[in-house]
Amino acid sequence: MNTTDRHTRMLSNYASEQAKQKKMQVLQRNKDNVEAYGHGTTGYTVKEGPNAGKVLKHIKQEKNSL
Repeated sequence: MNTTDRHTRMLSNYASEQAKQKKMQVLQRNKDNVEAYGHGTTGYTVKEGPNAGKVLKHIKQEKNSL
């Protein structure tokens, strides 16, 4: 194997990895966050569809009686 082939392969791998990381960063920035704890709930409120207005994964903690 020639050293120029090795360097070319290393540089192309590096360039493709950098492009992949840049795409992931763009996707992470454009992702909408889930509104948890909105309107005083500890779950996610469904906004669209047949279950609109329902709270999913509601966490309820019982009060400890002393």
